[in-house]
Amino acid sequence: MNPLNTDGGLQEVAVQDVSSGTLNWTNDTVKAPAVRELLSVLGAEYPVVQGVAGSGCVELEVVLDAGSPLVVSADSGRATVTAAEPSQIARGVGILLSRLCVDGEIVERTGFKTRGVMLDCSRSAVMKPSYVKQYITRLSLLGYNMVMLYTKDTYKLPGEEYFGYLRGAYSMDEIREIDAHASRLGVEVVACIQALGHLEPVLRWPAYADVRDTVSVLHTGAERTYELISKMLDFWSQALGSRRIHLGMDESYGLGRGRFMDANGYRPPTELFRNHLAKVRELCRLRKLRPIIWSDMCFRLSNSEMDYYAEPSASGSQVLEQIPEDVQLAYWDYYHQDEAFYIRRLKAHQAISSGTMMASGIWTWPQLWYNHRKTADTVAPCISACGKQGVEEILFTMWGDDGACCDWSSAWAGACYCAERLFNGNNEPGAALMESRFAAVCRGNYGDHLLASEMSVVNDDAGLQASAVLWDDPLLGIYWKERQAADGDFWPRALQRYRRISLGLEGRPAGSAGDLTHAALIAGLLGKKIELSCELHQAYRRRSPRLIESVMRMIPDIIDMYEELHLSFRRQWHDRCKTFGFEVIQGRLASLAARYRELRMRLGELLAGRINEIAELDETISTPKGPPSTHFESLSSAYVNSVTTL
Repeated sequence: MNPLNTDGGLQEVAVQDVSSGTLNWTNDTVKAPAVRELLSVLGAEYPVVQGVAGSGCVELEVVLDAGSPLVVSADSGRATVTAAEPSQIARGVGILLSRLCVDGEIVERTGFKTRGVMLDCSRSAVMKPSYVKQYITRLSLLGYNMVMLYTKDTYKLPGEEYFGYLRGAYSMDEIREIDAHASRLGVEVVACIQALGHLEPVLRWPAYADVRDTVSVLHTGAERTYELISKMLDFWSQALGSRRIHLGMDESYGLGRGRFMDANGYRPPTELFRNHLAKVRELCRLRKLRPIIWSDMCFRLSNSEMDYYAEPSASGSQVLEQIPEDVQLAYWDYYHQDEAFYIRRLKAHQAISSGTMMASGIWTWPQLWYNHRKTADTVAPCISACGKQGVEEILFTMWGDDGACCDWSSAWAGACYCAERLFNGNNEPGAALMESRFAAVCRGNYGDHLLASEMSVVNDDAGLQASAVLWDDPLLGIYWKERQAADGDFWPRALQRYRRISLGLEGRPAGSAGDLTHAALIAGLLGKKIELSCELHQAYRRRSPRLIESVMRMIPDIIDMYEELHLSFRRQWHDRCKTFGFEVIQGRLASLAARYRELRMRLGELLAGRINEIAELDETISTPKGPPSTHFESLSSAYVNSVTTL
């Protein structure tokens, strides 16, 4: 089956007024109880009402037909939506709300039976249930029917005080509230947890020393490990209606090389992974749960390079042959832009798992704003390859690496874009269509969101990462020096880019989508920061008192902008997320303001003759080796805390 719509779907349209055209339905025009529930939920936020006729109302009829594609037709104040499932009905309602079908008919087909989005609720930011529900409502109007909640430890386990401690962990009641809302919209909520690696937030506590192999990987030789995993599975089995559960188990580097080896000696990681998967699979079976795992460790363990995308060795291929048929593989790939590459990797997956799920990415990491270019360049070839290989389940991940500093609502633009490709033959959707859809469903300006997304350009060799500019220390200049050494014209170009974005977003009104005022503030600050650094290094090289004084006068404005950005982040965070985790962003911004104060003092001491040099400015890199550092910890200092693998 080819999942792509061969009918062509929606075509380019003129943007129309989305404030009129309330959809009015009655029990006579909507027979299915599930659809009535769906429309009632949508009506809490959108102009979808029951039994309230009036001027400008569109009489809505909905038909749930198991064998039908999505058909939306409208004529003379009447509209009909016919589809096979509630989530597609919701998409049809979204088409009508967007005024994309005022007179005529639209037919859409997609062979992707599962169309999902994964929300990262583990890296600092744990979304409030109300915000998750708002996300799910918008996703349903775009045609998605599955949401994964990525929760390493951010859920409360009975008897495990330190599991999710100080992390904003969800209670079972909160998860059930989310699940009930999603169910009314025809959206499946699937838990996405970790049952092997990536558990450093738990394993940091002494309370879990007995289940720690390495700093992030569970001890597969400890009975207590499986007692803990049993509690995890019990929680999600009781909290969610779905019988599917994503167990993670990706990037479990060093498996068996820590305390396991101390206690048991060396065992091949392939053996440990296989045995662990068998045990957890049995725990799932006892709870009637159907397990999903990320596929990377299956492939990494099949070659000596531990490379996810390398071909397996002759002996390593045995690892792949031993994956149980009832364990679904999820192939994650957010990076490649070559359709042929995706096809090769999908064939490798399908050789061992007939129901492979594809996981692409809506790029929110490590971004300050959704990155549209990176998303579009990777999603398009991925969807095309899935169509040719008959993949029926696709997931778009939204990770929060490096502190979850992205404006999560800005990613609604990415969710909207990806949905159009899923239902529109993987064609590039027209700008007017996207404007109309985004305005009606997400209450935002699509063009402005794409302008803000230009803050980061990470597809070319000289990529510009906005978060790296923001986190870069003004004295050490780790990111500054790497980029400057690679390309002497890099920073003047970046300065012009941020000035253009800041000017283009100036005075934009707030909407319920991404906060454009926040984006404009970031772009303005990054421009000022680059301008100061350009003048700072020139002034310091020339030892010009006049130029140094000019730089010193610029610093208070930058400190003020960091303070303003802190308040902007704070408003956004407390509106959407639990309070835990904000201390990460708050600490970073405060430290950077302090470092600019330090820079001003050092320049003053240089002018006064109390010091003869600023050592941090003297040290440079002549020839960069490898990609530049972009995460806060690698930009705030060259110091590295002593660590152990245990």
